[in-house]
Amino acid sequence: MNNLKVAHVAVVVKDIRKYLENSLFGTDYKIKYYEIRDSEICFIKLDNIELEIIEPKSEKATTYNFLQKKGEGVHHICYEIENLDEANNLIQKKKMLKLADPAPAPEIGGRHVMFAYGRNNEIIEFLLKN
Repeated sequence: MNNLKVAHVAVVVKDIRKYLENSLFGTDYKIKYYEIRDSEICFIKLDNIELEIIEPKSEKATTYNFLQKKGEGVHHICYEIENLDEANNLIQKKKMLKLADPAPAPEIGGRHVMFAYGRNNEIIEFLLKN
């Protein structure tokens, strides 16, 4: 499936403001708190990809355990898909573990997402195209 397009790469950090200060990108980015994720999130648009910077605020955050166990770093890669059946077919074909049913993600305009755990010990997000 080489026709998959990477929508974004998500990085989990302890302190989003400190991360931005130390990054190549500077601090002129909107950081928004998402109660449903109990996280602050910042999107950095580059020419060819988007970065999603995530700071979990408590153990209720879906990325909190990742940060505690693995430290700061890449959390997942997000691929755009045409429809949810495409994601389900890929998950089944590649024998991945589906982590959650499709749900709207407020941080990306309510577009539906689905997460899976790949056989290479990676988290993969599927994002429904607009």
